[in-house]
Order: sequence, then C-alpha cells, then structure tokens
Amino acid sequence: MHRYSREVGFLRANQSEIDSDPRSSQVYAGLRGEVKQIKSHNQRVQNQAYFERYCLAYHPRRPYCIFLQTCEHPTAEAQMAFQPPPKDMLFSYACFLRVGEIEPGLGEDGVEVPAPLRKHNAIKTYLGAIQATCSEFAIPEPPHKKDTDLHEKLKQWKDEDDVAQAHPFDFV
Repeated sequence: MHRYSREVGFLRANQSEIDSDPRSSQVYAGLRGEVKQIKSHNQRVQNQAYFERYCLAYHPRRPYCIFLQTCEHPTAEAQMAFQPPPKDMLFSYACFLRVGEIEPGLGEDGVEVPAPLRKHNAIKTYLGAIQATCSEFAIPEPPHKKDTDLHEKLKQWKDEDDVAQAHPFDFV
C-alpha cells in the first residue's frame, strides 16, 4: 500500500483540480516521493504490512484484499482511492495478535486457553499503525476508531494484563 502511494498515489478529494493544472500535478508527484520525517514511519509501514499479510492469508476474498492485491502491482493508468480496512477485519486481527490461531473449541470447559501471545500495549501499537496509515492517506476517522467491540476487548485485555501507571516518586 505504501509503495502504491509512493509510485502512483491514491486519488485525492481534489484530484480533478490537481490533474487540470500541470504545475499542481508536478508538485503532488514530488510530494509522493518525499521521505517521511516521522522517525517511526518505518515501523508503521512494517506494522501495516503485518496487517496486510494477515488479511491476505485469512480473508483473501474480501473486497479489501482485492484492493490490497491491486496495490501490489501499481500502474499510473489505474489510479484509485485509498480504502480503509473494515472494522471487523481489524477486530479479528487484534484477536489474532492476542491468541494466534483460533481453533474451534478453545475456551470451552475443560479446554485450556493459551497464554496471550501479545499484551494489550503491543496490540494497541499494531492497531495504532493502521490508524496512522489511514490518517496519512486522508481518512481522518478510520472505521475502527469508534468500534465498541474492539474498545471493550482492549479494555478487557488491559485489565487482564494488569496495566497500570507507575507510582510517582520524589527526586529528593
């Protein structure tokens, strides 16, 4: 997805205006190739790539995955708009990060639930990268931002992981 943005560029809200002016087209083409100044950009791209690989492996027939596959082979003739990921895929990704493969029957009486693979804060970091990618590509309110199921699950994991702030102390 980031490669597509760099090489072709996603359609912008004012794309017709940009295309109608050669100078604007040139400026926006240069903007696509600029190096991002955020120190964590490489980590964000890596975490977004993990999510994309998860989607392609576990949800290959969904429209979002078709969008990802189209981004894989960018062509200037087929410029398209950025699509944010569906919130149900993000929720299942968060659960995948927590427990890994979801086997039928886990959590039932007599079946041991495995220890979490990732803690609450790590999962929030992965999801934060996806939200930052949406913001980077002009989606100010990603669909998962107000997903009550996801927020409830994150709160549950935070409580299970006993996440608390450090107690303040004097520097005396």
